[in-house]
Amino acid sequence: MKLKRSTQVLIPLAIVLAGGLWLYDTVIAPQQEERQAQQKRAFVFDEERVTSIEITTADYAIALTPLAEPVELRSPDGEEFTVANWEFTPLKDGEPEGNATPATDAYVTFLLSALANAEAERSISVKTEETAQYGLETPVATVNFSLENGETHRLLVGERDFTDNFVYAIADPTEDAAELTVLLLPTNLENALDRTLEDWKAEPPPNSSEGEEGQLEPPPTPETPEGEVESEATPTPEATPNPDAADEPVEAETAPEPEATETETEPEATPEPETP
Repeated sequence: MKLKRSTQVLIPLAIVLAGGLWLYDTVIAPQQEERQAQQKRAFVFDEERVTSIEITTADYAIALTPLAEPVELRSPDGEEFTVANWEFTPLKDGEPEGNATPATDAYVTFLLSALANAEAERSISVKTEETAQYGLETPVATVNFSLENGETHRLLVGERDFTDNFVYAIADPTEDAAELTVLLLPTNLENALDRTLEDWKAEPPPNSSEGEEGQLEPPPTPETPEGEVESEATPTPEATPNPDAADEPVEAETAPEPEATETETEPEATPEPETP
């Protein structure tokens, strides 16, 4: 069957259109979404490329660095262990103070993820002297981190917004700038930094046998003090039949006799008179 000329023209156009839609859905659209997501992110970096993190709060300052080799922290019985891939050192005036201590791996991983995935809900341009309104003149926490390629980044974390769903923050602030861009970032970033110095310290797990014994051991029974007798419910004794009473005849109760009632008497028959 020979196709019409108009049909012959429409078939290639349909093929080209379908190919264009496929290319847009599989290549162009994902690239645009990725660019938009990167524009909303406070930082764009790979977590594996981080070489150091410094955290400063009102209570402490520490420097986190990855270990060359993971360290195993074993339980006292040697059966269980925890792996630490980072260590931290307390800082004083920006200088190390004291010895390095293995860091809690889960907390470090959570912090890196929060930094790498922090997307701004929106941004606000404010004057430098207005940053105090957002808790950024004296930040709640300051984070400085470095990458393998030599890049350094800085994050100032302030107070929560009025909805209590975001925190005000400034990423890579410019010194002596007349205006700064304040970002509204997710609160999980604040949660990642809300740690005490002891929280950052990695601890070995407890003995495995202690946990099992604690689950299998029944609760102790309270002891009864001397002189006190545990009261038990005394069963009520059943009535014992009297053997003497069984031999005695039992007088049957008789119903009272009904009282005699006066009855009407029939009149006597009148004698018939004798016939002479």
